[in-house]
Amino acid sequence: MRFTFYFLLWSVVGSSLASLSVSELRAQDSGVTELESTVVEAAAGTSRPVSRPAPRSRTSPSSAPSSAPVAPVVVTPVQTAPLVFEDRAPASLKIDAPIAETPRSVSVVTQQQMQDRGALNLQDALNYTPGVSAGPYGLDTRGDWTFVRGVAPIAYVNGMRGIFGYYNNTRPHTYALDTLEVIKGPAGVLFGQGSVGGILNASYKTASTFERNEIYASYGSYDRFESGFDVGGRDGDWSWRLVAVDREANTQVDYVPDDSWFVLPSITWSPSEDTSLTFLFNTQEDKSGTSSQFLPWQGTLLPGTRIPSNRFASEPGFDRYNTRQNSFTMIFEHRLNDVLSIEARGNYTKGDADYRSLWPLFTGSGFGRIAPSGLVQRELWISDARSEALVYDLRLRAEFETGAAAHNASIGIDHQDSRTDTRSYYGMGTPLNLYNPAYGTPQPVGPLFDDPYTDLVQTGIYLSDRIELDDWIFSLGGRYDHVETSTQGVPGAQKDEAFTTDVGVMYKLGNGFAPYFNYAESFMPAQGWELDSTGKILDPKRGQQFEVGIKYQPEDSHNLYTLSFFDITESNRALPGMIPNTYIASGELSLQGMEVEAIHRFGDFYLQAGYTLLNTRDLSTPAELSLESVPEHEISGWLSWRPSGQWQGFKAGIGAHYTGPNVDATNTLSTPSHAILDAMVGYQWGPWDLTLNATNLTDEDYVATALSRGDVFFGQRRFLGVTLRRTF
Repeated sequence: MRFTFYFLLWSVVGSSLASLSVSELRAQDSGVTELESTVVEAAAGTSRPVSRPAPRSRTSPSSAPSSAPVAPVVVTPVQTAPLVFEDRAPASLKIDAPIAETPRSVSVVTQQQMQDRGALNLQDALNYTPGVSAGPYGLDTRGDWTFVRGVAPIAYVNGMRGIFGYYNNTRPHTYALDTLEVIKGPAGVLFGQGSVGGILNASYKTASTFERNEIYASYGSYDRFESGFDVGGRDGDWSWRLVAVDREANTQVDYVPDDSWFVLPSITWSPSEDTSLTFLFNTQEDKSGTSSQFLPWQGTLLPGTRIPSNRFASEPGFDRYNTRQNSFTMIFEHRLNDVLSIEARGNYTKGDADYRSLWPLFTGSGFGRIAPSGLVQRELWISDARSEALVYDLRLRAEFETGAAAHNASIGIDHQDSRTDTRSYYGMGTPLNLYNPAYGTPQPVGPLFDDPYTDLVQTGIYLSDRIELDDWIFSLGGRYDHVETSTQGVPGAQKDEAFTTDVGVMYKLGNGFAPYFNYAESFMPAQGWELDSTGKILDPKRGQQFEVGIKYQPEDSHNLYTLSFFDITESNRALPGMIPNTYIASGELSLQGMEVEAIHRFGDFYLQAGYTLLNTRDLSTPAELSLESVPEHEISGWLSWRPSGQWQGFKAGIGAHYTGPNVDATNTLSTPSHAILDAMVGYQWGPWDLTLNATNLTDEDYVATALSRGDVFFGQRRFLGVTLRRTF
């Protein structure tokens, strides 16, 4: 595979060098124009073509269509600026609107921010996002775990659901992304069934957002070597892009690799400024193991013989977590006239995972998992999991005016059809001494059991309207969903339906201040095993959020400040019934908090800072216990410097994120707080860029969380990496 990758790498780069560069192509096109309001401004000060149909101008509604040759619309920042969405909110919001004028809390992490902070995965990328607990279970090569407002979000890709089930797909690579978007709070009107915490959407690089050719190589701690490229071009109405990465790496845990490669080609056809059609294909393969060792409390969080964070509790040669995924995406946008436009997105994904591991036996309590000698009994798990999904979203948009009110309305239908299937085996492995491990004992493995597959079909119809009336902004939305879940061998299907609403109001006070109010709902169907005493599946969980806040963006500024207060309630949570193995839908969860986010540029400095205060309560418990692994306080700040003048080309950044204590499910065991320091220093000269990144610079050895079942999760240790890039 390595030979194939590097042959592809140099073949693509060689052919690209022999052709015109992107800048030369743009220079030949005399029709290049410039948007008055920036779509996305790159921290490197480069321009980005935007091929999607431009929104209708409100200032010149009577202007005639131009007869000049069609040219790519580009953005040319006057000076270095942080990446901030100003012209439209993320595609995941399904409507064109500035974030500063969106009556709900939204955060965006850009590719440049990921590079500056040396983000190795999505967890790292979200470390500086208020309202998000990134990596609550520490370093985990199997997935990117996060909490949004205290609850795990639903993962979306390009505005469509990307993950169905668990441990059956690859992890998105940060270099494959343009942006990572967080929509906080219930979002039922946008996507149907989902988490009460919010939505995490990864927007992949496509030909329509191509900037410049780039090739890079990096080397870092744990023998992590990675190389990749991002190349593209344009010929008439067609543009293309090819992104690829290959990585060979170890991790802080002994015997656990983190190898990966992906290839991401895309093409865009833009015959006019009113039409854009993009095809995107992604193939990826990850070869890793289980970095989460599920180590006992004793010797990690509690007193006892110290168990180091690199300790491997599984078995070399047996342990693995290998995943593969292929996906095909289509994005179509066409403006019919000055009022109507059509937008369509579709994605087909097929993934599989080969998962084998051992871990210390769980005893039913947090104690007794390890003998005084260090000996532990081990559980053995094998899983061959597969997933297949077809998702599409079709909507008709209308931009029109009724008197003094300007409307941006949408009506649409989306559909999800997925199947998840698993073959698995569970048994007891051989013992291991965690203080002095000796590996190599053959493991007793039996035949895999073919678990019943599960089909999920969801169809939703939604309607929304964004209304601007003088200094008022109203956001109204409603959605009806029908969901059917069926399990192989089980007669009939679980059928659920729900109607959700979303209402937002914002008032622009002037001078950039805009207070807002938002009410949003969510629903999540019960699991197939959550049955009441009559054998009926419980009603779906329902969530509702009340959010008030204020946004401030000074005129002619790239700065943005957001203060929000929220009160979220989730009802119909499953609780154990009077009869064994039955449940009642009477549980209730309360999430209340405050978030502050500041994106501020002053001179050659760029600051992003945030604070989260979160109070979680399980109202179904007599003591109203806090949620497991969710901290009450989180603070983060990142300051970068790109000087002008005689120091131009130099760059540096430093950041810190603090995570307060968190508790287990019984609220009797507390995991201490931790603070992590990150840093970056680099230099750009001509087309070259050399950057040194440090994550956890002081090498804090800490436990991220401890669960009431008796295990702990170590946080990521220090990582140093150097990256050399060249653009052309």
